[in-house]
Amino acid sequence: MAENNEIETLQKSPSNIADLAEPLLPSLTSKSLLLSSPLSRELSPLMADNNESETKQKSPNKIADLREAMTDKRYGLVRRLCGEVPEGPLERISIYDDTVLHMAAHSKQKNLVLDLLKMIPEDRNHQFSDIKNSDGNTILHELATSNAMKDAAAELLRRDHNLLISRNELGEKPIFCAARFGRTRMFRFLGNKMELEKLSPEDSKAHLQRNDGTTVLHVSIATECFA
Repeated sequence: MAENNEIETLQKSPSNIADLAEPLLPSLTSKSLLLSSPLSRELSPLMADNNESETKQKSPNKIADLREAMTDKRYGLVRRLCGEVPEGPLERISIYDDTVLHMAAHSKQKNLVLDLLKMIPEDRNHQFSDIKNSDGNTILHELATSNAMKDAAAELLRRDHNLLISRNELGEKPIFCAARFGRTRMFRFLGNKMELEKLSPEDSKAHLQRNDGTTVLHVSIATECFA
């Protein structure tokens, strides 16, 4: 109920651009919103891509072992194997082009995410915004679906602040994903990082709306997702 009230407060605040978009509310259902979202899919069994890159072909056994360790939740082994594959934690290991970090974030393994980030040199920070899976989701999109991943999100943003404005294939920024899943604390955290309160209504609207015109207010109402 506490977070319900927080979401309601966010929705009623004049500074929240979602209110301005309310007249645009389309005829949406909870089911249609969730089905249209790449983040609605559950963690599927990890399978090898038939079109492995040349780099991955150099160590196919290690990649297979890493996939299996991630699937079996043997996170100690995941940490070790990431040090033995070409791209480390940024190695793609699923049919959705998820990296190890994508899957760790999706699985809500905060400590694993933090440990894996330490394995990536700081001179690669600029790459994080461009590392997306087949749905266009960055690692921050995955982290945004859980309040418990705020610390991991903070560390990731320290390394690449541009992740805040990166969109997936539906045009959703990470803050939109936080709202759609009802993750109020994560929503507030990302909103503060984006300094939304300092933006004009029109500028704020661009951050809180996806390609089909759906706003954060729409998804909050239609999905009734305030967990």
